Amino acid sequence: MLNLPQQLLLLAFHEKKANKLNTPLSLGLAGAILGELLIQNKICRNGGKLSRRDQVRSSPREVWDPVLLDAFLHLPGPGHERPAKECVIDLSRRMKRLKPRLTEQLVAKNLLAETGERSLGLFNFKNFCITKPDAALAIKDELRQVVFRPFGPNPRQLAIMGLIKPAGLKIFTREEGAAVKQRMAEVLNHDVISDTVAAAGADAARATARMIAASVAATA
Repeated sequence: MLNLPQQLLLLAFHEKKANKLNTPLSLGLAGAILGELLIQNKICRNGGKLSRRDQVRSSPREVWDPVLLDAFLHLPGPGHERPAKECVIDLSRRMKRLKPRLTEQLVAKNLLAETGERSLGLFNFKNFCITKPDAALAIKDELRQVVFRPFGPNPRQLAIMGLIKPAGLKIFTREEGAAVKQRMAEVLNHDVISDTVAAAGADAARATARMIAASVAATA
């Protein structure tokens, strides 16, 4: 299973928006990393502020995703939380180093392939293309099911839905726009899960998705 930043980057490659300098995508990936860390309960949320949990000592580093660990270690420690917006901005500035590593993770999963280098000024950049479009289409199909069918989204789907627009991606067609906008607002702001226990988790997930998406959008 792909984590949040891997999913978002794969969608960006599918839309041919990942092989160039892209500030909205960098902000979106930063938000996706924070969202994944929140979902994995590796960082804690206090209102609109974030801080990391002291988990590195209790969890061997080899069991961590290296990109998530890198981001985790640059977050404020317990008791020193910072606004989510500041965390998004700080992580987006590190994306020049983190994004290539995320890309290599997708290459290792045989989802991307290198297609050569191109020059931009004094710098050379590797180009990549998506090798399994079905993987990206499956993510889009899951989102369509959430939007157009009465299914309760899981936390990662919630986060992806909240990050699509701030990351500069267009998953849905123009004709679907009005229905998508209405349904996404409904999913992100109202309880669509009847089970009480599931609803409690969904409330936290929605709050997290709104906070991360709002923080990314505010920096764009």
